[in-house]
Amino acid sequence: MKVLLLVLNQVNKLDEVINALKKDCQQEGTVLDSTQTNDVAVPEEEVSYFKSLRRYLNPERAPSKVLLYFVSNEKVSQVRATLKKTISEKDGEYAFINAD
Repeated sequence: MKVLLLVLNQVNKLDEVINALKKDCQQEGTVLDSTQTNDVAVPEEEVSYFKSLRRYLNPERAPSKVLLYFVSNEKVSQVRATLKKTISEKDGEYAFINAD
């Protein structure tokens, strides 16, 4: 058994990915809201408390989605093929993690 962990940066592709996995692989999973962390680090010149607080309360980070699916070992290659035809590398990244 594997866990598919997919971080989808192009949230407009969410329905397409879910429908493809359901249709091609009979897989259902969980979707979590998330934000990209590439803008979280505060530059040294903005270390003041108020600037940090302002960035925390009003972050300028792009939304993303995290998809979690339990996939049997037999279906991993089918799920991988479905993802390759559904999303590109710029849309998101995924990994299969052992769940045994």
